[in-house]
Amino acid sequence: MNKTQSGNLGEDLAVKFLKTQKYKILERNYKVLHKEVDVIAMDGDTLVFVEVKTRFATFEESGASAVDQRKQQNVIFVAKCYMTKNHVKNTQVRFDVVEINQGQLNHIKNAFEL
Repeated sequence: MNKTQSGNLGEDLAVKFLKTQKYKILERNYKVLHKEVDVIAMDGDTLVFVEVKTRFATFEESGASAVDQRKQQNVIFVAKCYMTKNHVKNTQVRFDVVEINQGQLNHIKNAFEL
């Protein structure tokens, strides 16, 4: 399985999980200028931007640690663009990471902030 296939599989698993948690999925793979957010969803009244990291090998770094400062800034940039385009105001916003390490899913709420 290549990196794209494992990423797609991880995103599918993350979306299924988020739906079981009553999240409303708004967008998948939302892109702005070669930057991307994997999932945009509503958790009640909170707009959530979710980065999904999938790992299948034990020697790889954890998914959450792969969301470094540069990746966080990219997600924040895309989030601001999304909110501007969709006239989102006066709404709570959260940035989550869903990491899937060897099939084990870990949902990290408020993984980083603006």
